[in-house]
Parts: sequence; C-alpha cells; structure tokens
Amino acid sequence: MKIKENYILRSIAGEHIVVPVGKEAVTFNGIMTLNQSGKLLFEALQNDIKESDLVKVLLDEYEVTEDVARQDVEAFLAKLKEKDLLI
Repeated sequence: MKIKENYILRSIAGEHIVVPVGKEAVTFNGIMTLNQSGKLLFEALQNDIKESDLVKVLLDEYEVTEDVARQDVEAFLAKLKEKDLLI
C-alpha cells in the first residue's frame, strides 16, 4: 500500500500537515495534521510498503512494544483509508 500521489506532506509553523494537490484539492474536505509518528509513517508510505514494515518503522524509532506499534499503525491506516488516501 502507499499514499496516493496527489497528497503531500508539508511542515508549516512546526505542524506536519497533509495537503491535497490537483483534483484532490477539490474533493478532499479539510486538512490532516500529523504528529511525529504519523509523519514517519506517512513518509514511509510514499513507497509501496507492507503493514509489518510500518510497524518496524515505529519500532526502530521509538521504544515501544510491538503490540503498541502495531495498534498505532492499524489506527493510522484506518484513518488514511477513511479519508481515501491509500492505493
């Protein structure tokens, strides 16, 4: 899975914000602000990646258990799917 190409990540005033571009700017309602772990996952999703690899991204960066990392990844992916940002 990966992020659709018409969504980019920008840092504005210390906030990490997902910005729709092109036709997505017309159809996407609202904005999406990410915390640091969300930013890491969003960046990893710029390339085709498996869910298990996203868990590893969090495990490599943070001192959390695999269960906590997996739950965070599942919640993040659910939000992206809800907003239709994944292909």
